[in-house]
Amino acid sequence: EHPTFAMDMVLWVGCFTALFSATIAVAQFDIKRVLAYSTCSQLGLMMMSLGAGGYVAGQFHLLTHAFFKALLFLGSGCVIIGTHHEQDMRKMGGLKKYMPITFWCYLAGMLALSGVPPFAGFFSKDEILWQAWNRHPLFWGMGALGALLTSFYMFRLLFLTFHGECRADEKVK
Repeated sequence: EHPTFAMDMVLWVGCFTALFSATIAVAQFDIKRVLAYSTCSQLGLMMMSLGAGGYVAGQFHLLTHAFFKALLFLGSGCVIIGTHHEQDMRKMGGLKKYMPITFWCYLAGMLALSGVPPFAGFFSKDEILWQAWNRHPLFWGMGALGALLTSFYMFRLLFLTFHGECRADEKVK
């Protein structure tokens, strides 16, 4: 079976979208923007999977992503409300002490999105990367770099928001 030109374009656009959106997410300080660009990056991975012929893997990642990203957006909503509508992660920190349930739920969603076993994101991303490898190692490398950037910006978000010294206004504490 030979891939068509359209499949190749979907694969290339998916790879570009996954990487480009992930690099934008790395540079954000607004907690919702990190998650929004992360979603764009994950959609790129899904398209990459479809372009590589991994239809089930792309759909599986769509399904798993819906659940753990919903958890992350709900957790971010709790953080934003808890900090009196602050969205800048540079003005947070140390919130684990004040919001432990939100932290633990957020950690579960973040580990799933980052592709840490045994969370669902590991299995869906692993299958996407396998499909990409079957097309060409270059596509695998681009997908793996996108997955590594996802882990980086999500751990960054977690540490800036929940760990370290609290940098929030006194009215938040």
